[in-house]
Amino acid sequence: MTRLRDTVSIESQQGPGFAIVVDRATQYEITTDLTAPSAARFELGDDGTWSVIRDALAIGARFSVSVNDRPRVTGRLLTRNLATSADGGATVQLMVRTLLADAMFCAVDAKIGVKNTNLEAIILAAFSRMGLGKADFILRANLARDVITGRSSPGTPALEIQNMTEDEARPHPPESVYAFVERHLSRFGLQMWDSADGKIVIGAPDDSQPPLYLMTSRRGQAGRSNNLLSAAKTEDYEEVPAELLVYGVGGGKDQQKARVQFLAVDDKLIAVEPILDRTAIIIDESLKTQAQARARARREMMRRRLMADSWVLETDGLTYWTGQERIPYAVDTVADVRVDVAGGAVGPYLIYQVRMAGSAERGHTTSLTCCGKGIWRLS
Repeated sequence: MTRLRDTVSIESQQGPGFAIVVDRATQYEITTDLTAPSAARFELGDDGTWSVIRDALAIGARFSVSVNDRPRVTGRLLTRNLATSADGGATVQLMVRTLLADAMFCAVDAKIGVKNTNLEAIILAAFSRMGLGKADFILRANLARDVITGRSSPGTPALEIQNMTEDEARPHPPESVYAFVERHLSRFGLQMWDSADGKIVIGAPDDSQPPLYLMTSRRGQAGRSNNLLSAAKTEDYEEVPAELLVYGVGGGKDQQKARVQFLAVDDKLIAVEPILDRTAIIIDESLKTQAQARARARREMMRRRLMADSWVLETDGLTYWTGQERIPYAVDTVADVRVDVAGGAVGPYLIYQVRMAGSAERGHTTSLTCCGKGIWRLS
Protein backbone atom coordinates (compact mmCIF):
# COMPACT_ATOMS: atom_id res chain seq x y z
CA MET A 1 0.00 0.00 0.00
CA THR A 2 1.40 3.41 -0.97
CA ARG A 3 2.04 5.81 1.87
CA LEU A 4 -0.54 8.59 1.90
CA ARG A 5 0.33 12.27 1.66
CA ASP A 6 0.59 14.16 4.98
CA THR A 7 -1.83 17.02 5.61
CA VAL A 8 -2.06 19.59 8.40
CA SER A 9 -4.95 21.96 9.02
CA ILE A 10 -6.17 24.47 11.57
CA GLU A 11 -9.94 24.74 11.92
CA SER A 12 -12.22 27.02 13.90
CA GLN A 13 -14.37 25.35 16.55
CA GLN A 14 -16.92 28.13 16.73
CA GLY A 15 -18.99 30.16 14.35
CA PRO A 16 -19.00 29.51 10.60
CA GLY A 17 -16.73 26.68 9.45
CA PHE A 18 -13.29 27.90 8.50
CA ALA A 19 -10.10 25.99 7.80
CA ILE A 20 -6.56 26.81 6.80
CA VAL A 21 -4.66 23.99 5.13
CA VAL A 22 -0.91 23.91 5.60
CA ASP A 23 -0.39 24.25 1.84
CA ARG A 24 -1.16 27.92 2.40
CA ALA A 25 1.40 28.21 5.20
CA THR A 26 5.05 29.15 4.86
CA GLN A 27 5.90 27.05 7.91
CA TYR A 28 4.44 25.44 11.04
CA GLU A 29 5.50 23.73 14.25
CA ILE A 30 3.27 21.55 16.45
CA THR A 31 4.57 20.38 19.82
CA THR A 32 3.01 17.98 22.32
CA ASP A 33 4.85 17.45 25.58
CA LEU A 34 4.58 15.66 28.93
CA THR A 35 6.50 18.47 30.62
CA ALA A 36 4.63 21.53 29.33
CA PRO A 37 1.39 22.59 27.64
CA SER A 38 1.10 21.70 23.96
CA ALA A 39 1.22 24.42 21.31
CA ALA A 40 0.89 24.93 17.56
CA ARG A 41 2.57 27.75 15.63
CA PHE A 42 1.71 28.69 12.06
CA GLU A 43 3.13 31.26 9.68
CA LEU A 44 1.04 32.27 6.67
CA GLY A 45 2.26 34.26 3.69
CA ASP A 46 0.22 37.45 3.37
CA ASP A 47 -0.36 37.63 -0.39
CA GLY A 48 -3.91 38.75 0.15
CA THR A 49 -4.45 36.18 2.94
CA TRP A 50 -4.64 38.52 5.94
CA SER A 51 -7.50 40.64 4.65
CA VAL A 52 -9.52 37.50 3.92
CA ILE A 53 -9.00 35.59 7.19
CA ARG A 54 -8.45 38.32 9.80
CA ASP A 55 -11.97 38.19 11.20
CA ALA A 56 -11.96 34.39 11.29
CA LEU A 57 -8.71 34.32 13.29
CA ALA A 58 -10.07 36.17 16.31
CA ILE A 59 -7.99 36.44 19.49
CA GLY A 60 -9.42 34.04 22.08
CA ALA A 61 -11.21 31.85 19.52
CA ARG A 62 -10.85 28.10 19.86
CA PHE A 63 -9.17 26.11 17.09
CA SER A 64 -8.37 22.48 16.44
CA VAL A 65 -5.09 21.62 14.73
CA SER A 66 -5.28 18.30 12.89
CA VAL A 67 -2.63 16.06 11.35
CA ASN A 68 -3.80 13.62 8.70
CA ASP A 69 -7.41 14.30 9.67
CA ARG A 70 -6.82 13.49 13.35
CA PRO A 71 -6.80 16.09 16.16
CA ARG A 72 -3.35 17.06 17.37
CA VAL A 73 -3.64 20.26 19.42
CA THR A 74 -6.86 21.95 20.52
CA GLY A 75 -6.79 25.34 22.17
CA ARG A 76 -7.17 29.11 21.93
CA LEU A 77 -5.55 31.52 19.53
CA LEU A 78 -3.81 33.97 21.86
CA THR A 79 -0.95 35.26 19.69
CA ARG A 80 -1.38 36.87 16.28
CA ASN A 81 1.41 38.85 14.64
CA LEU A 82 1.80 40.51 11.27
CA ALA A 83 5.46 40.85 10.27
CA THR A 84 6.70 42.71 7.20
CA SER A 85 10.10 43.23 5.61
CA ALA A 86 11.40 44.63 2.31
CA ASP A 87 12.87 41.34 1.11
CA GLY A 88 10.56 38.80 2.76
CA GLY A 89 7.21 40.47 2.25
CA ALA A 90 4.52 40.04 4.91
CA THR A 91 3.65 37.03 7.05
CA VAL A 92 0.92 36.31 9.58
CA GLN A 93 2.14 34.39 12.64
CA LEU A 94 -0.34 32.49 14.81
CA MET A 95 0.05 30.58 18.09
CA VAL A 96 -2.58 28.21 19.49
CA ARG A 97 -2.21 27.14 23.14
CA THR A 98 -4.17 24.62 25.18
CA LEU A 99 -6.32 24.56 28.33
CA LEU A 100 -3.27 23.75 30.46
CA ALA A 101 -1.64 26.96 29.25
CA ASP A 102 -4.79 28.83 30.34
CA ALA A 103 -4.64 27.08 33.73
CA MET A 104 -1.18 28.51 34.34
CA PHE A 105 -2.63 32.03 34.24
CA CYS A 106 -6.00 31.46 35.91
CA ALA A 107 -5.94 32.01 39.69
CA VAL A 108 -7.47 29.17 41.70
CA ASP A 109 -10.61 29.86 43.74
CA ALA A 110 -9.46 30.27 47.35
CA LYS A 111 -12.82 28.96 48.63
CA ILE A 112 -12.36 25.40 47.35
CA GLY A 113 -13.03 22.99 50.22
CA VAL A 114 -10.46 20.26 50.82
CA LYS A 115 -11.80 18.57 53.99
CA ASN A 116 -13.56 15.20 53.58
CA THR A 117 -13.21 15.30 49.81
CA ASN A 118 -11.20 13.34 47.27
CA LEU A 119 -8.60 14.20 44.66
CA GLU A 120 -11.02 14.05 41.73
CA ALA A 121 -13.44 16.46 43.41
CA ILE A 122 -10.86 19.15 44.08
CA ILE A 123 -9.43 18.85 40.55
CA LEU A 124 -12.88 19.40 39.08
CA ALA A 125 -13.57 22.23 41.55
CA ALA A 126 -10.33 23.97 40.59
CA PHE A 127 -10.95 23.72 36.84
CA SER A 128 -14.64 24.63 37.12
CA ARG A 129 -13.53 28.27 37.24
CA MET A 130 -12.40 27.79 33.64
CA GLY A 131 -15.77 26.30 32.67
CA LEU A 132 -14.50 22.70 32.59
CA GLY A 133 -16.26 19.57 33.84
CA LYS A 134 -15.51 15.86 34.10
CA ALA A 135 -16.09 15.38 30.36
CA ASP A 136 -13.03 17.58 29.72
CA PHE A 137 -10.67 15.10 31.43
CA ILE A 138 -9.20 11.68 30.70
CA LEU A 139 -8.65 9.98 34.06
CA ARG A 140 -6.02 7.24 34.01
CA ALA A 141 -5.62 6.85 37.75
CA ASN A 142 -7.62 6.20 40.91
CA LEU A 143 -8.60 9.70 41.98
CA ALA A 144 -11.16 8.58 44.55
CA ARG A 145 -8.56 9.16 47.25
CA ASP A 146 -9.08 11.42 50.21
CA VAL A 147 -6.94 14.44 49.51
CA ILE A 148 -5.81 14.66 53.15
CA THR A 149 -5.13 11.01 54.01
CA GLY A 150 -4.83 9.19 50.68
CA ARG A 151 -7.49 6.64 51.64
CA SER A 152 -10.04 5.62 49.01
CA SER A 153 -12.71 3.94 51.16
CA PRO A 154 -13.24 2.80 54.77
CA GLY A 155 -10.69 0.16 55.66
CA THR A 156 -8.56 0.79 52.57
CA PRO A 157 -4.93 1.49 53.46
CA ALA A 158 -3.68 4.97 52.71
CA LEU A 159 -1.27 5.51 49.86
CA GLU A 160 2.38 6.03 50.72
CA ILE A 161 1.83 9.70 51.47
CA GLN A 162 1.86 11.64 54.70
CA ASN A 163 -1.36 13.28 55.85
CA MET A 164 -1.76 16.99 55.22
CA THR A 165 -3.55 19.48 57.39
CA GLU A 166 -6.58 21.25 55.95
CA ASP A 167 -4.61 24.50 55.86
CA GLU A 168 -1.78 22.88 53.89
CA ALA A 169 -4.16 21.30 51.38
CA ARG A 170 -6.29 24.33 50.59
CA PRO A 171 -5.51 26.82 47.78
CA HIS A 172 -2.87 29.42 48.56
CA PRO A 173 -3.55 32.62 46.57
CA PRO A 174 -2.13 33.81 44.23
CA GLU A 175 -1.65 30.15 43.31
CA SER A 176 -2.82 29.27 39.79
CA VAL A 177 -5.22 26.46 38.93
CA TYR A 178 -2.30 24.59 37.35
CA ALA A 179 0.00 25.00 40.37
CA PHE A 180 -2.74 24.02 42.85
CA VAL A 181 -3.70 20.83 41.00
CA GLU A 182 -0.09 19.92 40.23
CA ARG A 183 0.80 20.32 43.91
CA HIS A 184 -1.76 17.72 44.89
CA LEU A 185 -1.08 15.37 41.99
CA SER A 186 2.61 15.26 42.90
CA ARG A 187 1.75 13.81 46.34
CA PHE A 188 0.00 10.90 44.61
CA GLY A 189 2.72 10.28 42.02
CA LEU A 190 0.60 11.71 39.20
CA GLN A 191 0.76 14.55 36.69
CA MET A 192 -1.35 16.12 33.94
CA TRP A 193 -0.78 16.74 30.25
CA ASP A 194 -2.73 17.66 27.11
CA SER A 195 -4.58 15.14 24.99
CA ALA A 196 -4.82 15.59 21.23
CA ASP A 197 -8.52 16.46 21.30
CA GLY A 198 -8.15 19.23 23.88
CA LYS A 199 -8.86 17.26 27.04
CA ILE A 200 -6.57 17.08 30.07
CA VAL A 201 -5.04 13.72 30.94
CA ILE A 202 -4.52 12.87 34.61
CA GLY A 203 -2.21 9.93 35.25
CA ALA A 204 1.38 8.75 35.32
CA PRO A 205 3.46 8.11 32.17
CA ASP A 206 4.06 4.39 31.67
CA ASP A 207 7.45 3.34 30.31
CA SER A 208 6.66 -0.37 30.80
CA GLN A 209 4.06 -0.56 28.01
CA PRO A 210 4.90 -2.51 24.83
CA PRO A 211 6.65 -0.46 22.11
CA LEU A 212 4.28 1.11 19.61
CA TYR A 213 6.96 2.15 17.12
CA LEU A 214 10.15 0.60 15.76
CA MET A 215 12.63 3.38 14.95
CA THR A 216 15.69 2.22 13.03
CA SER A 217 18.91 3.62 11.60
CA ARG A 218 21.21 0.83 10.47
CA ARG A 219 23.93 0.42 7.87
CA GLY A 220 24.36 -2.02 5.00
CA GLN A 221 21.65 -4.49 4.06
CA ALA A 222 19.86 -3.89 7.38
CA GLY A 223 19.31 -0.28 6.34
CA ARG A 224 16.53 -1.12 3.90
CA SER A 225 13.97 -0.74 6.70
CA ASN A 226 15.40 2.53 8.07
CA ASN A 227 12.86 5.21 8.96
CA LEU A 228 15.10 7.75 10.72
CA LEU A 229 16.63 10.81 9.10
CA SER A 230 18.88 11.35 12.12
CA ALA A 231 19.34 10.06 15.66
CA ALA A 232 21.20 11.77 18.49
CA LYS A 233 22.05 9.91 21.69
CA THR A 234 22.78 11.85 24.87
CA GLU A 235 24.22 10.54 28.13
CA ASP A 236 24.63 13.79 30.01
CA TYR A 237 25.03 13.55 33.80
CA GLU A 238 26.21 17.14 34.20
CA GLU A 239 22.95 18.16 35.89
CA VAL A 240 22.47 14.90 37.79
CA PRO A 241 23.43 14.84 41.48
CA ALA A 242 24.59 11.64 43.14
CA GLU A 243 22.46 12.70 46.11
CA LEU A 244 19.61 15.18 46.17
CA LEU A 245 18.52 16.45 49.59
CA VAL A 246 15.25 18.33 49.96
CA TYR A 247 14.69 20.26 53.20
CA GLY A 248 11.28 21.67 54.08
CA VAL A 249 9.89 23.49 57.06
CA GLY A 250 11.72 23.45 60.40
CA GLY A 251 15.36 23.43 61.37
CA GLY A 252 15.81 27.20 61.47
CA LYS A 253 19.37 28.14 60.52
CA ASP A 254 20.41 24.47 60.51
CA GLN A 255 18.42 22.89 57.68
CA GLN A 256 19.83 19.46 58.48
CA LYS A 257 17.59 19.50 61.54
CA ALA A 258 14.47 20.21 59.48
CA ARG A 259 11.63 17.93 60.50
CA VAL A 260 10.65 17.65 56.82
CA GLN A 261 13.34 16.24 54.53
CA PHE A 262 13.95 13.58 51.89
CA LEU A 263 16.99 12.06 50.16
CA ALA A 264 16.94 10.86 46.53
CA VAL A 265 19.96 9.17 44.92
CA ASP A 266 21.14 8.28 41.43
CA ASP A 267 22.10 4.60 41.45
CA LYS A 268 24.83 4.96 38.81
CA LEU A 269 26.62 7.97 40.32
CA ILE A 270 26.32 6.76 43.90
CA ALA A 271 28.23 3.60 42.90
CA VAL A 272 31.16 5.40 41.21
CA GLU A 273 34.63 4.59 42.61
CA PRO A 274 36.39 6.58 43.91
CA ILE A 275 33.43 8.34 45.51
CA LEU A 276 31.90 11.09 43.40
CA ASP A 277 30.72 13.87 45.68
CA ARG A 278 27.85 15.51 43.78
CA THR A 279 25.37 16.47 46.46
CA ALA A 280 22.59 18.92 45.62
CA ILE A 281 20.45 20.61 48.27
CA ILE A 282 17.03 22.18 47.83
CA ILE A 283 15.61 24.29 50.68
CA ASP A 284 11.93 25.08 50.40
CA GLU A 285 10.11 26.25 53.53
CA SER A 286 6.79 25.85 51.72
CA LEU A 287 7.18 22.06 52.02
CA LYS A 288 5.18 21.26 55.13
CA THR A 289 5.01 17.46 55.00
CA GLN A 290 7.29 14.53 54.30
CA ALA A 291 5.08 13.61 51.35
CA GLN A 292 5.64 17.01 49.76
CA ALA A 293 9.40 16.73 50.26
CA ARG A 294 9.49 13.23 48.77
CA ALA A 295 7.43 14.27 45.75
CA ARG A 296 9.62 17.33 45.18
CA ALA A 297 12.81 15.26 45.40
CA ARG A 298 11.62 12.60 42.98
CA ARG A 299 10.38 15.11 40.45
CA GLU A 300 13.56 17.17 40.67
CA MET A 301 15.65 14.05 40.15
CA MET A 302 13.50 12.96 37.22
CA ARG A 303 13.86 16.33 35.47
CA ARG A 304 17.62 16.40 36.00
CA ARG A 305 18.02 12.83 34.71
CA LEU A 306 16.07 13.23 31.47
CA MET A 307 19.27 13.84 29.50
CA ALA A 308 21.21 11.06 31.22
CA ASP A 309 19.75 8.50 28.80
CA SER A 310 18.02 10.29 25.96
CA TRP A 311 17.43 10.01 22.22
CA VAL A 312 16.24 12.68 19.81
CA LEU A 313 14.92 10.88 16.74
CA GLU A 314 14.02 12.69 13.53
CA THR A 315 11.87 10.92 10.96
CA ASP A 316 10.28 11.83 7.66
CA GLY A 317 6.53 12.44 7.70
CA LEU A 318 4.04 13.08 10.47
CA THR A 319 2.79 9.57 11.28
CA TYR A 320 4.38 6.17 11.78
CA TRP A 321 3.99 4.03 8.69
CA THR A 322 3.76 0.25 9.20
CA GLY A 323 3.54 -0.49 5.49
CA GLN A 324 -0.20 -0.98 5.86
CA GLU A 325 -1.47 1.82 8.09
CA ARG A 326 -0.57 5.14 9.68
CA ILE A 327 -0.21 5.35 13.48
CA PRO A 328 -0.05 8.83 15.05
CA TYR A 329 3.07 9.74 17.01
CA ALA A 330 2.12 10.55 20.60
CA VAL A 331 3.61 11.22 24.02
CA ASP A 332 3.33 8.60 26.78
CA THR A 333 4.16 5.90 24.26
CA VAL A 334 7.23 3.70 23.87
CA ALA A 335 9.53 3.35 20.87
CA ASP A 336 11.92 0.45 20.29
CA VAL A 337 15.08 2.29 19.16
CA ARG A 338 17.58 0.40 17.00
CA VAL A 339 20.64 2.33 15.88
CA ASP A 340 23.64 0.21 14.93
CA VAL A 341 26.28 2.79 15.90
CA ALA A 342 24.96 2.46 19.45
CA GLY A 343 25.33 -1.31 19.51
CA GLY A 344 22.27 -2.49 17.64
CA ALA A 345 18.95 -2.84 19.43
CA VAL A 346 19.23 -0.33 22.24
CA GLY A 347 15.79 -1.01 23.65
CA PRO A 348 12.56 0.73 24.64
CA TYR A 349 12.40 4.48 25.26
CA LEU A 350 9.52 6.56 26.60
CA ILE A 351 8.49 9.37 24.23
CA TYR A 352 7.83 12.55 26.20
CA GLN A 353 7.90 15.17 23.45
CA VAL A 354 6.71 15.09 19.83
CA ARG A 355 7.54 18.05 17.58
CA MET A 356 6.19 18.21 14.04
CA ALA A 357 7.53 20.85 11.68
CA GLY A 358 7.66 21.76 8.02
CA SER A 359 5.97 23.56 5.18
CA ALA A 360 4.39 22.87 1.84
CA GLU A 361 7.73 23.58 0.13
CA ARG A 362 10.13 21.72 2.44
CA GLY A 363 8.03 18.76 3.46
CA HIS A 364 7.14 17.43 6.88
CA THR A 365 9.32 15.93 9.64
CA THR A 366 8.71 14.67 13.16
CA SER A 367 11.16 14.83 16.05
CA LEU A 368 10.70 12.42 18.97
CA THR A 369 12.43 13.11 22.28
CA CYS A 370 12.63 10.07 24.54
CA CYS A 371 14.18 8.93 27.81
CA GLY A 372 15.32 5.54 29.04
CA LYS A 373 13.26 3.13 31.06
CA GLY A 374 13.16 3.87 34.77
CA ILE A 375 13.85 7.60 34.53
CA TRP A 376 10.25 8.85 34.59
CA ARG A 377 9.37 7.97 38.18
CA LEU A 378 7.06 10.25 40.13
CA SER A 379 6.38 8.00 43.13
